[in-house]
Amino acid sequence: MSDLMLSGFLIAKAPYGKLKRGTIYRLVDEFSVFYHKFMKRNNKTNKGISQILAASQQYKIWTGYTILKLSINLVVKFPLLKFSFCISCR
Repeated sequence: MSDLMLSGFLIAKAPYGKLKRGTIYRLVDEFSVFYHKFMKRNNKTNKGISQILAASQQYKIWTGYTILKLSINLVVKFPLLKFSFCISCR
C-alpha cells in the first residue's frame, strides 16, 4: 500500500478523530479509475465497445471531470504553465 501511495495511485484519508484505524484509501490514478469503471466489466469480445462507451452520458461526464482534474494538477505542479496558457494573466 505504501508503494502505491508513494507512486501516486492511492491517497489515504483518516476519518475525523481517528489517526490510523479506519483509514479510507482512494484510487486517484486516472487510467486505473477508467479501467475499473468502464473496461473491467465489459466483455473483451464485445465489438464496438468503444463507440458504445463514448456515446454514454456516464463516459462524457467522467471525461470532462478527468480533463478538469488533469488541468488543475498540471497547474498546481507546474505554476509557470498558467502563464503559458494565459490563465489569469491580468
